[in-house]
Amino acid sequence: GPYEDLAGRDASRALATFSLNKDAFKDEVDDLSDLDSFQVESLDNWEQQFKEKYDTVGKLLKPGEQPTEYPDSDGDGAEGHAKNN
Repeated sequence: GPYEDLAGRDASRALATFSLNKDAFKDEVDDLSDLDSFQVESLDNWEQQFKEKYDTVGKLLKPGEQPTEYPDSDGDGAEGHAKNN
């Protein structure tokens, strides 16, 4: 799909800055403290859109962060997947 390049990487900077440049994608959690308020708002809007349209199936973990279990979208309580780097 159109978002396959975003999967398994931190694409927060790419979404916040509307950039598909390779430098905007990180294989680890990106420090976004240098984003301006417009970019942070843009990123928040992207997050809201994704949450409304897609189920959470995983999360890019910070070093040492423990995986989280996500309930299956059909409500049977099946575990989802977590991406661990």
